Amino acid sequence: AGIVSSLSALVKELVDAAEGERKAVLSQIEEE
Repeated sequence: AGIVSSLSALVKELVDAAEGERKAVLSQIEEE
């Protein structure tokens, strides 16, 4: 159970990071 919960936490961090990068890229595109 500990491994699964740490994996899901890691996945959530990756998803949050990817979402943040995507928003940053979109805002850069809109500025141009």
